[in-house]
Amino acid sequence: PGRGGSVFDDHNIERLLEGEMRIEPIPLHKRQSMLERRLTRLVKSETGARMEMIDDIDQTLKLAGQPGMFDLAKDFGVPVERVEATDISTQLAIAAGIEALRDAGIPLVMNYKQTSTGTYLPNRWMLPDPLKDETGVIFASAFPGLERMADETGKFAEYQALVRQIEELRRLRSHLLVEAGGAGAAMIDHRINELQSQLEELDYHFDRRFIFRILAMGHSQFAEYIGARGPNTHVNAACASTTQAIGLAEDWVRNGRCRRVVVIAGDDVTGGNLINWVGSGLLVSGAATTEGDLRRAVLPFDQRRNGMIMGMGAAALVVEAEDAVRERGMTAICEILATQIANSAFHGTRLDVDHVCQVMDRVLRQAEDRFGVRRQEIASRTVFVSHETYTPARGGSAAAEVHALRTVFGAGAEQIVIANTKGYTGHPMGVGIEDVVAIKALETGVVPPVPNFREVDPELGPLHLSRGGTYPIRWALRLGAGFGSQISMALLRW
Repeated sequence: PGRGGSVFDDHNIERLLEGEMRIEPIPLHKRQSMLERRLTRLVKSETGARMEMIDDIDQTLKLAGQPGMFDLAKDFGVPVERVEATDISTQLAIAAGIEALRDAGIPLVMNYKQTSTGTYLPNRWMLPDPLKDETGVIFASAFPGLERMADETGKFAEYQALVRQIEELRRLRSHLLVEAGGAGAAMIDHRINELQSQLEELDYHFDRRFIFRILAMGHSQFAEYIGARGPNTHVNAACASTTQAIGLAEDWVRNGRCRRVVVIAGDDVTGGNLINWVGSGLLVSGAATTEGDLRRAVLPFDQRRNGMIMGMGAAALVVEAEDAVRERGMTAICEILATQIANSAFHGTRLDVDHVCQVMDRVLRQAEDRFGVRRQEIASRTVFVSHETYTPARGGSAAAEVHALRTVFGAGAEQIVIANTKGYTGHPMGVGIEDVVAIKALETGVVPPVPNFREVDPELGPLHLSRGGTYPIRWALRLGAGFGSQISMALLRW
């Protein structure tokens, strides 16, 4: 995110690793739109919970990671008609997928189609033929299609409102005004004409692309675009979606279903209509902060943490069999040693601390059994890329993560450097910006600093939080957690 730049600026990863703030104030008109929804917020405190009616704009959300410039057709060459049949979450994911293929050195070559006369015409850029059947796609997104749904229903509601106003004014004119040429009739006629003009300008018709726009079809739409004919699916593990997709991709490759998987992820709940709906939902649930000062709002692991901040973004990764990488003359950035996907069957929004510990232990045991690594030996060269959303302590991510690290690594937990990027992007929903950061941290040795940390939480104890800059890391442990007790983890080696 970042309103002043491009969503796909080539320097974005570098800026995140350096700790550049991408969270900005929400425009006043969007906050006003939240207020108009007649919200009642759940307010939690040490004495219990209470319901509070929101009747002042100052009680609404004030900060979010919001999108900058992005045009899939203009910036990536995707045909406009194809773009118009997709939702913003899919558009972001497709763009990220194209970027990931480029970074992985996988070319898209011109595909030609044969005409009825036997000649060939350029069709579109696709994977080379030998790669098509061995390439799978997984689309990770928490809110696919909802922006288009909100847009369509909003236009329909506007159309209905205009039609009803015109009908009511016509009834009023016929019932109350007996003098056809009177001033009252002229005023009503003038207003009817104004509404009629608005109706004609709106020109609402149900969009024939509606089904394609709202379906979670980013996986198939990207596969069609690049010609990937391997296994193909969408995953939605809420905010653990991308990390879960990496685990599924690993399973596909290890089990021989394909030789590579392009994991693509996209979510944008802050740039369009969804900020009013998703933002309002997170506000009334008590999960989001209403602070407007970044120094008091963005507080990963800090005792003062008081609620999450929404974000947006896109991410993509190529998960590939090692022999396939070598065949292409490339060297991978890192290796997936182990992944775990689980559900705690516990609570809609809170984490089961004991179960998170068990899942983390399974990841480490899996890597130890497969590759002979030892957790005590790798701790000093490991970065833990956290999910921490700086929500209040009770049931929040920080306590579960830190407790798991201490339980699984013992004294070695003090040596693990902890990183968090939601302090710079806000919460990008199902998009694993952190998964990409984990890999890029291994590649560059640069770990982003944890922002605004000042007060130690006694429940968490002393932590080895990143201060930014270079660290001697070789392993990355990534945890993703999502509403509905979703847990996903991955251990990576440079």
